[in-house]
Amino acid sequence: MEAIPQPAFLETALRIKGFFHLHHQELLGSGLEPFEERTWHKDDATQTLVGERDDSMQQHFLEFLPTIFPHDILLGEEGQKAFLWPPCLDQSLTTFDPLDGSSNRKGGTPMFGSTLTRIVNGDPERAALYLPYAECVFGNGFIYGQRNCGVWHSNRENIFRRVTGVRIPNKRIEILLEGGSRKGFKNQKYVSLGREITARLGFSSCWSAATVALGRYDGVVAIDNNPWDNLPIITFAAELGFAATDWDGNPVTLGNCRNIVVAQPAAHPRIIEAIQKGGTLG
Repeated sequence: MEAIPQPAFLETALRIKGFFHLHHQELLGSGLEPFEERTWHKDDATQTLVGERDDSMQQHFLEFLPTIFPHDILLGEEGQKAFLWPPCLDQSLTTFDPLDGSSNRKGGTPMFGSTLTRIVNGDPERAALYLPYAECVFGNGFIYGQRNCGVWHSNRENIFRRVTGVRIPNKRIEILLEGGSRKGFKNQKYVSLGREITARLGFSSCWSAATVALGRYDGVVAIDNNPWDNLPIITFAAELGFAATDWDGNPVTLGNCRNIVVAQPAAHPRIIEAIQKGGTLG
């Protein structure tokens, strides 16, 4: 019988899940009808397009997170501090993306959600992600992992089951690609990798992290992706036994976490080999 999460772990996980659920329903509704943003602007720090719902969700995060991590520095994607990376490590830090994949939601596709990662002493200590469409339809849109406590997946009744990361059997390596496609398609290694290994664009980092953690793909390769978007799957990888490196095979740190490969142990060396050979799998 699998171990039951400790009460303190469950309390924090349920508070975060409740926050995600409440504000996704409040801001987005439960359906998938495309919506029109009245205002869009480009964030000067991150050069990403931001809509009114991103700004609203950001404010909710800034109000909620101090109630569970009162002494942490908070760094959200839509904030001016986002360009100061890697961060100062003399204080705990919680990074978050209030609405990852908002353009997908705008277009009526379900690959969007919210993420957060807490960093303590320079290393990811816990991470959470929430996919509102998966929660609405299947009741399983929340994943939460913590150092030395494992990764857990909850249902509508808030019963938590451990995520094993075991890959669904498949004869070939399948990966998801994350990061800006315009950046990726200018990089020959990235393009060739997609030619040699079965690879699909992941649509949003939170969706890719959940999909890989649940064993539906062998891994995720990110190019010049925002650190706060990569940190959840990096956090989960440590608990699931996945390999997590940069493109050169070096262990991931806060300083090199933009170009990453996180994958099943058996698949990771072949993905790195393909990248280093410009995509020739051999």
